[in-house]
Amino acid sequence: MKTIFRLLFIFLFAFIYMGCKRKCKNKDACNYDEKEECVLKPSGTVSTNMESGNGYTWPCFGNSRLGFSGLNFVSDGGCLGVGEIADMGSMTCVGGVTTKPASGYGNPVAAEIGHGYVFKSQDGIYARFYAEEWMKNTSGGVIGIKISYQSPF
Repeated sequence: MKTIFRLLFIFLFAFIYMGCKRKCKNKDACNYDEKEECVLKPSGTVSTNMESGNGYTWPCFGNSRLGFSGLNFVSDGGCLGVGEIADMGSMTCVGGVTTKPASGYGNPVAAEIGHGYVFKSQDGIYARFYAEEWMKNTSGGVIGIKISYQSPF
């Protein structure tokens, strides 16, 4: 009887252990990607809150400014030039953005939490950023977005 309980315990423990999601042990890691590789945040990554319609909270890259308005990422010329944005799809953090696309840029581009993006300024400076979470007011309305970014990229 003890042997049956031991085997049952071993199988139960193995089943629970296999179902647990792994976490990266590196403090600069975001999590694992679809290839089960640990994705690291790049050196110089900055996190910031961007308020909708408030250009004072928007970062500039080169001569162009990345903004947020009406659930969209925008570039409005606030730093002299207008940039373009490319949605790179779903990923775990800004470190998941590893390439600069040759096409697919737009302005505005819909903001989606959990997506990575590439920003290209008018003067050719690139930045990569990741949409982390919505900023909401007390009634639940979206008033901004929290991003992490790294530039130059």
